[in-house]
Amino acid sequence: MYCIDSIYREGEYIHFINIPSDNVNAPILFMSHGFPDNAYGWDKQMEEFEGQYHIIAPFMHGTLNNNRVENTRIKAKPLQRDVLAVIEAAQYSPETEIILIGHDLGCFLNNVIYNKLKKRVIGIVNLNGLPLAQYFERKLNITQWVKSYYVFLVQSFLGRYVVKKMMPNVLLNFIYNQSQLDPSDDIRNNDSRVFRGIYIYQVLFFRIFSYFFKKIVKIKAPTVFIWGNRDKFLNIPNRDEVEKFHTDAVVRVIEGGHWVLRSNSSHVNRILDTTLIRWQKNGPSTTSKATLIGVKYE
Repeated sequence: MYCIDSIYREGEYIHFINIPSDNVNAPILFMSHGFPDNAYGWDKQMEEFEGQYHIIAPFMHGTLNNNRVENTRIKAKPLQRDVLAVIEAAQYSPETEIILIGHDLGCFLNNVIYNKLKKRVIGIVNLNGLPLAQYFERKLNITQWVKSYYVFLVQSFLGRYVVKKMMPNVLLNFIYNQSQLDPSDDIRNNDSRVFRGIYIYQVLFFRIFSYFFKKIVKIKAPTVFIWGNRDKFLNIPNRDEVEKFHTDAVVRVIEGGHWVLRSNSSHVNRILDTTLIRWQKNGPSTTSKATLIGVKYE
């Protein structure tokens, strides 16, 4: 179990794991967890890369304690400000390079962070998750809507109440089973607090409409999608989709479900290791043309 740091900002405690590296010049690995999960979900990656990199892994509001989550705090701008405050509180140099690593909804958050910290970001890793604009692009994809039915179910107060209060353990087990997690995986010990971020689905659902008629701005930072081939919640990104939103990206499809970072952690960590080393050699991306676009099955 890792030590937890906290900051108090605008009436809300923000908790995060902060593991400094002995190498002061090492990049920051900023790890954003998805739903329903918390920062401990990254333990297999933190164990692998502890000491090599500075590691920051924030907890989504409410997932570590019993504090009531204010809906306004999980909107894009407040989340962005909270994350920037966490990075500042970790007390690394303002010039320290950052690698954004996200899973599920954590990829939405990392996209928001990237838009603010572009000059420091030398790479982005999305594990079974998408930037919001890219997810919106699937608006006419029927198979994706079928997989994402839960987004509609939690738009109502009744839907959220059922999830949070009436049968959270049943639903957690259902989600983890659908994600094909090992029955002995420690993540199954999560309790109902991981559901406290459920309001983000409501916020994100309505924010999707802001992308109508909005010009696509490509992400220039080198990006790697790592995708479990048996994900039952999100479709695997295809070449055309990725190329539309990124100038330098690749999709690596490996054996696993939605929580591929846990169900196939050894393969994920190998990809991360070689990718992070390459990005450190190359530095921040300045490419304006796609250099590595495609889907690679492994």
